[in-house]
Formats: sequence, structure tokens, C-alpha cells
Amino acid sequence: MKTRQIIGLIIAFIGLILLIIGGTIDGEAFFVFFIYGIPLIIIGLVIFFNKHEDKIEQVNYSKMKK
Repeated sequence: MKTRQIIGLIIAFIGLILLIIGGTIDGEAFFVFFIYGIPLIIIGLVIFFNKHEDKIEQVNYSKMKK
């Protein structure tokens, strides 16, 4: 597993923890945890499943003609 995938899983896991904590708290804090939790899960999953960036990183620009 590459570092980017591990970071994506960690970010998604933090977002999931925020959602769980937000579900147990009543009041205004409930919305704060959901506002930060849902985007973190989405960002983490995008980072985890992004395979196209690997192809971009493999391009050797020094061999390309200018």
C-alpha cells in the first residue's frame, strides 16, 4: 500500500470518528462534527481511490522535447 492510500484511509477514518462523535452529542456541536466529518470522509476516499495521479507522476519530463 502506498503512502497516499494510507493517508487517504487515515483522513476518511478521522471523518468517520467525527461523525460517530457528532451522533452522540446533542446541540450545536452536532452540526459542527457533521460539517467537518462528511467532507473529510469524501476527501479521504478521493485520495484513496485516485489512481490517475500515479500515471502523471511517472511521466519523465526530461526526455520530452521542448
